[in-house]
Amino acid sequence: MSMRRIVSIPGMNFGPHQPLLFLVRLAAKARNLPCDALTWEDDPASPGGSDELCSGWVNDRVGTRLAELPDEPVLLAGKSLGSYASVIAAERDLPAIWFTPLLGSSIITAALAKASAPMLLIGGTGDSTWDSDVARRLSPHVLEIPDADHGLVVPDRPLADYGATLGRVGTAVEDFLDRLS
Repeated sequence: MSMRRIVSIPGMNFGPHQPLLFLVRLAAKARNLPCDALTWEDDPASPGGSDELCSGWVNDRVGTRLAELPDEPVLLAGKSLGSYASVIAAERDLPAIWFTPLLGSSIITAALAKASAPMLLIGGTGDSTWDSDVARRLSPHVLEIPDADHGLVVPDRPLADYGATLGRVGTAVEDFLDRLS
């Protein structure tokens, strides 16, 4: 399966330039793939928090962005709130990279279970939205960081440890993209 473009989808905080999505952008650039960074023009909290409203809110925006792009193979890369776009990935058979996906959401886990395209799931055991067993049941491509929180930071550790985590994540992203090419 080859792709010609990556669309990155932010979580609720930090936008598309937070470290995890920036790693996707760097990996895309090294492979001469355009990477379109979606930004939230309005407040991501506006859906009100329900699973259905958040899913609709994210998928409306991702669907609109995809409709604006050339008709070519796309990979989705999303962080947290952005993992609601797993609904679109499953419907359109798109490969994906999901950072700290919200595995407690029945909408997201159902979409991930339905997906037939390869997906990389990345999370930490210290994150309440991560479920190791569910992740491994959904995909053979899983990177799990022991004790890492929702930002993949291990609390009370030196920043150098976070740098090492980012290195592991970057390598997993590169390996996954290379397997798809």
